[in-house]
Amino acid sequence: MSILGAARLQASRFGQCSNWPQGHPLGGSFGCSRSTRRKAPRIHIGHHSYTHEASLQSRLCSRNFSAVKLHCGCKVPAPGASRAAAVVVRSSSSATEAVSRQLSQEEESTWKASCDVLASSLGLDADESSQLVARAFGWTTQAFWRQEKVEELPTPTQVENALEVLQVDLAMTSEEAARVVRLFPELLACDVEGRLRANIAQLGSLWRLKGPTLTKAVIRQPAVLGYSVDCSGDCIGECNRCWARF
Repeated sequence: MSILGAARLQASRFGQCSNWPQGHPLGGSFGCSRSTRRKAPRIHIGHHSYTHEASLQSRLCSRNFSAVKLHCGCKVPAPGASRAAAVVVRSSSSATEAVSRQLSQEEESTWKASCDVLASSLGLDADESSQLVARAFGWTTQAFWRQEKVEELPTPTQVENALEVLQVDLAMTSEEAARVVRLFPELLACDVEGRLRANIAQLGSLWRLKGPTLTKAVIRQPAVLGYSVDCSGDCIGECNRCWARF
C-alpha cells in the first residue's frame, strides 16, 4: 500500500472510531457540512506526516442571497430565512408562479401590476422590480420596518404615488429615481403624505434645502425619506429611521 493510501485508510479509521456522526466529514458541524474546525488533524505514518482535510464543499459555504435563501448545499435554511423569500424571483413568469403559492389569484394580479408600474416607470427589468417590491413591503427583511410592515400586499397606486414624489416633487430623472429606489426600496411602501412629503418639507424648513440642492441631498441619502424618529442624541435604538443620521 502506498503512503498516501495508508494515510487515507488511517483517516477513515479515525472517523469510524470517533464519536463523530457517520457520513459527516471530519471537522464538519452537526446539521451542516460547513466545517467549523480551526485546524485539520495531522496523521502520522512512519516518518511522514499528512494533514487530513475535509472536502472543499465542506469547508466553503455560500452565503449569497437567493430566492430560497438556503445556508449552503446542506439545504439547511439560513438564519432569518422565511417562507416569503420565495417572492424574490428570476423572471416575470416565475414571479407569478412564486407568488401564487402564497397569494390568491386577485392578490397575485395586484402584485404583478405593482411590479409592472415600477418596471415601466424606471426602466427596470421584471426580476429587479420584483425584488425591490418584495423588500419594500416587508417580504424579505425587517431591517427598516421592524415589524411595522410584514408581508404587506403592494398596490399599483401606492407604488405610482411614491414614484411621483421622486419624479415630480423632486424632479428626478428616471436614472436618478432608479438609483434612489435601489438604495432605499422601502420608500415605495412609505405613506406618501405622512412620511415622504412630510420629510421633504422638513428638509426644507430645518435645513433650508430646496430645488436642485434638495434633490441632490435625497439622491445622496435616500433613507432620509423614511426617517420617522429623532432621538436628539439620546439613542432609542431606531438608528436606521432616525434624523440624527442626516
